[in-house]
Amino acid sequence: MPSAATIVASIALAVSGIVGTADPGTASADDGAGVVALTPDAEASFRTFLTAYGVDDAVQDALVATLDAGGRIDSFGGTPVDVTQTVTPTSITTVSTYADGSVSAATLEQPGDVTGSRVRATGPEPLSVSGCTSTVSTTYQRTYVGCAVRSSNGLVTMGFTAGYTLFQGGGRIDSVQSPRLWSSTYGGATQSLAITREYSSGSLPATARHTATFSTSATTSLTCWLQLNVLGSAYTTDNF
Repeated sequence: MPSAATIVASIALAVSGIVGTADPGTASADDGAGVVALTPDAEASFRTFLTAYGVDDAVQDALVATLDAGGRIDSFGGTPVDVTQTVTPTSITTVSTYADGSVSAATLEQPGDVTGSRVRATGPEPLSVSGCTSTVSTTYQRTYVGCAVRSSNGLVTMGFTAGYTLFQGGGRIDSVQSPRLWSSTYGGATQSLAITREYSSGSLPATARHTATFSTSATTSLTCWLQLNVLGSAYTTDNF
């Protein structure tokens, strides 16, 4: 049988490439497209996210001060200094921590147990999950349907629902739908969701990508993406 679905994810926001087992490309943004000062509501939701992942108040204060001064925190474009993965019957979550204490988290929903328990993501604007299921059609093939893919750094959250098939040595993305996008700091977004490679090919995974472009000023924009990769197992990569 194919291996159980796994997630390998790191949030790299704005201008850098991603860190992971596969690099589907590098998103970019104008270097001047800094985060605007946080509104009280945006700050509250950001702190809620950070608290959920164990970031203490002093570090939160420093991150908010950086954002209010128009700077970038490390989860926008940095390389994580620590990556941890938590696997439960209903989700595989990878949390990346950066040098300044900022955090990003990516979750791939799993089918759950026979009681039908389902993952519900924490943090701003969680995806509404109807339920991820899987079936084994042959000894070497497992098909997943309605599984949520989600990623957030507390300021930008992206997600969608996907169906995919794992088979020995490869994989296929069968469907993607219901793109979700939330940001406490950016507006004017356009977004798209598409299967960009239906079948894996050699070492190249099957891919589906959710892309969003935010207008950060009259002359600058920020492009973010979240990608599902399927190649014998399933994982996500992303670039905010």
